[in-house]
Amino acid sequence: ARADSVNSRDLQYLSTGVPRLDNLLPGGFPVGSQTLFKGPSFCGKEVLMDHVTAAALRSGFPVIYISSNRSMNDVMKGIIKRIPDFKKFNQEGMVRMFDLFSKHRGEHVLKEGHRIFNIEAVGDFKRFRNDLLEVQEDLVNDYGGGFIVINSLSPLITKVEHGDLMK
Repeated sequence: ARADSVNSRDLQYLSTGVPRLDNLLPGGFPVGSQTLFKGPSFCGKEVLMDHVTAAALRSGFPVIYISSNRSMNDVMKGIIKRIPDFKKFNQEGMVRMFDLFSKHRGEHVLKEGHRIFNIEAVGDFKRFRNDLLEVQEDLVNDYGGGFIVINSLSPLITKVEHGDLMK
């Protein structure tokens, strides 16, 4: 773990990265909670996700970013444009990315912690889920937890059993 990282067990709330929203919430999102951002297209859901992601990283929480509606490359470009220090956190290994959107045969590792998975069948999803669980365990051991962002569940709904997806 990094010397300046925070153990998630020591915090009750994680900042949203938006001070006015933190004031409306009891200081941010409760650690250990699940939050769904829902709204029409282009209302700012991804911008808010990026701010929460940056706040988590700046607080010392590692991030797992799962993209099912855009390529990892496009996601990275968008985040870096809005949050310049994201690149530094990525280089320090604080970011793990799973690209479920791009097409590639089998699992493709771009760099340590960054993978492309094609989800076309139940077995593909199970392979992805097992890899995700392994990364989660590593983050819990090293940092006491982490932060997971899934930018969209919609593309997976037709390809995966609903019960498996919600787990």
